[in-house]
Amino acid sequence: MSKEGKTKIVLILVEGKSDITALEIYFENYFEKYYRDSNLIPITQRVVAFETGGDLTSIKGIEGQEIKREVGDAIRRALNKHHLEREDLKSVIHIMDTDGAFI
Repeated sequence: MSKEGKTKIVLILVEGKSDITALEIYFENYFEKYYRDSNLIPITQRVVAFETGGDLTSIKGIEGQEIKREVGDAIRRALNKHHLEREDLKSVIHIMDTDGAFI
């Protein structure tokens, strides 16, 4: 488990590079403001956006528990890419269908 004072990660799963460009700074600012404006004890945290390469929930032939596995695999790939451990995570936010293709 992470030691007190260690940076915790908010992992944002997004579909593509344009989503990272558009959303990563928003989430960094949001969490910074959230802790500044709340009565919560601030923790050191960092936002990491990870490109999944598309909407994981709409891969043809994959449904139910397989979607859960795909999301888990994406989280593991993100952790490996950024040399992180599961214990480093504070939370995971999965943003999907950003182009509105399934609305």
